[in-house]
Amino acid sequence: MKTPSFIRNTLIVTLSLSLSFIACKKDAAPPEQSSNGEKRLSSLEQEKKLKDYILSVGYAESAIADRGDYFLVSGDIIYMKADAAKYISKAGEPTGARTLQNRSQFLVNFYFNQLANNVSRRRMATVYVDASVLGSGVDNWGAEVQQAIAEWNNVPQCMIFFQQTSDPNQADIIVRSDASAGMQLDDNVIAGALPPTSDGRPGSSLLINLDFLSNIQVSTLQKKYNMVHELGHTLGFTHTNEPGTQIPGTPASDPASVMNGGTALNQWAGFSFWDITAAQALYPLEYKNVMVNKPGTFAAENGGTENIQWSSGYMNGNVRIEIYNVTTNFPGRYYEYTLRRVVTSSTPDNGLLANGLVYDLDNGEATQLPIAIKIVSTSLPTRFDFTEPFFIMFD
Repeated sequence: MKTPSFIRNTLIVTLSLSLSFIACKKDAAPPEQSSNGEKRLSSLEQEKKLKDYILSVGYAESAIADRGDYFLVSGDIIYMKADAAKYISKAGEPTGARTLQNRSQFLVNFYFNQLANNVSRRRMATVYVDASVLGSGVDNWGAEVQQAIAEWNNVPQCMIFFQQTSDPNQADIIVRSDASAGMQLDDNVIAGALPPTSDGRPGSSLLINLDFLSNIQVSTLQKKYNMVHELGHTLGFTHTNEPGTQIPGTPASDPASVMNGGTALNQWAGFSFWDITAAQALYPLEYKNVMVNKPGTFAAENGGTENIQWSSGYMNGNVRIEIYNVTTNFPGRYYEYTLRRVVTSSTPDNGLLANGLVYDLDNGEATQLPIAIKIVSTSLPTRFDFTEPFFIMFD
């Protein structure tokens, strides 16, 4: 994100296809033929088509900076030239992004699938924080990345869900310094990120400029603001105050939006109302988030109980309540929920089941147990809700 510039339009999304950090070579050789006989564009031709594509999205030419292996757009959105062909149709023309009026063609696939045998899966976007941004003092961004992840995960009625991983090979997004990636952001650009790809994954890199404004002191709240902003780019949001494809239900301008460009020195003060509206419009929750009690990690007596509470009146009559074991599959980037037990097959939708959550270990189970609660309408099985996973640590 750049330092302050101006305020204009409304929250928008990127119209972007697959990107990668692969260096490309200048090649003025004649176009080759692919295996199916189609013309292959040279590197120079692809570079020109990529720039045409970026312009077709709505960016001004002055917003596009050529950085050799990539175009840097609006200061912190990165388009790699090596992947230019993925923006070009078989006819060799831009893919026609302007035909889309309300959203980008590719967003992150945060699915929630109910499988057979009482198993469900929820897709997450995994984030790895590289050691290059875990230095001492102002060069340590680890806590602020975690806080930014939590802010996006807590947007209500929204499928966005990030999960941090300690293995870079299992990460959708790697957060690292620009220098460690072999790139150099402009001095007045604090961070940059890639947009989502055509396979439904988020932008794969988030780069931090540790030398921002000649090493000025950046506060914790400024770091957090910028990490929320850049994660927004990996989800497909671009700058609210610049041209682009408007998200339905958002206004003509939003000075409070965290996605405004030119705001690198801002401090985190929360999402604006319209930021939340936009996130909910692009990533609507596939199930109703009505559960009230989702305990955090805490100690419990084996055999102890707790009330289960939810917002009553949505489930259309009686409800079924179930407890699920939760496992994390990082290679597959999903949580897997497996039925542990049925608490009740039918109870009134009055918002309370006293002592419904029983903490008890089965034989051979570990004393730290990740679980989740599911509530489902008995008359409308497609109307349901899971809590997020939470941990019970048995005494």
